[in-house]
Amino acid sequence: MRSIVMNELKSFDIHLEHDKSKEFPITDLLIEEKCLSYLQKQMIEIKAPNLSVTASMLSKRYAYLVVSSTLYSMVEFDCALKFPINACSLNKERKLCIQASMCKWQELKSAEREQWRETVLSTLFSSHITPV
Repeated sequence: MRSIVMNELKSFDIHLEHDKSKEFPITDLLIEEKCLSYLQKQMIEIKAPNLSVTASMLSKRYAYLVVSSTLYSMVEFDCALKFPINACSLNKERKLCIQASMCKWQELKSAEREQWRETVLSTLFSSHITPV
């Protein structure tokens, strides 16, 4: 089942890596100097008119990567990949690379779907969207 879900998540530009990624760690977005440097490079690459637009585009891309893939796996497969922010990085194509050894699956195992859904989504937003 997990391999089926992971194959589906590739369509959301989510890739599990077995080695630590050498690309841009998401935790670096939480460090002002590193974030600014990354945004300046991205601004040139995506031809954005300024840093505000670049930051907006990056935050929307990151939210798409983590939220849509999680919602999809919850709805289609009754499971979600729980991945800490320090397991994530963006590659040059702005795809999300996740270090597999740091991830766990959260599966719906009982009739408590609403509680499970609430836990998965609150963890997703408190661990990823809000900090970034």
